[in-house]
Amino acid sequence: MKTQKLFIKDLSDDFKHSSAYLECCISDYMDYAKFTGERYPRPALMIIPGGGYGYCSDREALPIALRFICEGFNTFVLRYTCKQKYPTPHKELAFFMNYLREHQKDFDITDDNISLIGFSAGGHLAGSYSLYYKELGEELGLDVSNLKPLGIVLAYPVINVGEFSHLETRDIITNKEKELMDKLSIEKHVTNDYPPTYIFTTLTDTVVPPKNTFEMIEALKRNNVKYLSHIFEVGHHGGSLYTRGVYHEFNNEHLDAINNRVWVDEASDFLFSLIKGEK
Repeated sequence: MKTQKLFIKDLSDDFKHSSAYLECCISDYMDYAKFTGERYPRPALMIIPGGGYGYCSDREALPIALRFICEGFNTFVLRYTCKQKYPTPHKELAFFMNYLREHQKDFDITDDNISLIGFSAGGHLAGSYSLYYKELGEELGLDVSNLKPLGIVLAYPVINVGEFSHLETRDIITNKEKELMDKLSIEKHVTNDYPPTYIFTTLTDTVVPPKNTFEMIEALKRNNVKYLSHIFEVGHHGGSLYTRGVYHEFNNEHLDAINNRVWVDEASDFLFSLIKGEK
């Protein structure tokens, strides 16, 4: 696997004061490249960690990137600017979406196959970006046709930034401004142009109420957006891959949720169905 960090301040004067960067994980195709010397493009998956917009969670970053490399993606972890209100992290995401599209051959990305996966507050970033990528691109002077994700994966996401939100997420990204609370409550603004979505949560999540996911599912249904959902019975918030390696902080006493790891298979199959153009 080839790795690289791309610092946004080195790529654009519009972000010269930003600390955001992209961690690129590109498959070197193991034995294939050694024996053939050929390059094999893959679909891309940009990974957006959670952390309440206060930090980027490590367990929702490189562990996810490595797992989805094994599923057939080239992966890119967005370390966005934290503790800033909208649209700071959203514009960073828009910039890197455009950058990957413009340089897709350099990163061995198959044509127009870039999807997003976001966890918790990162799910809110992915989900709200998917509402407003056009206006974000126009503000940055980017080619808007480069900015829409093929599909999105929302993992125990913050959807509402009003009455049933995660308070830290809400307060940081909206700065407690009522207008932004309405604009960034994703379920209120979904249209039939919204990207196909895989979404999951757990019924025992006490950090981000499962109602966030339920409301999003209803919004997707109302607008005839292709989606797949999975509501797991148990599991703490922030389960990531639900493997022993990333779930250890719960002292193994909650490994009854280890079966939740099936979400990776479901999400990968969902995204590949979009690449194949399945209905």
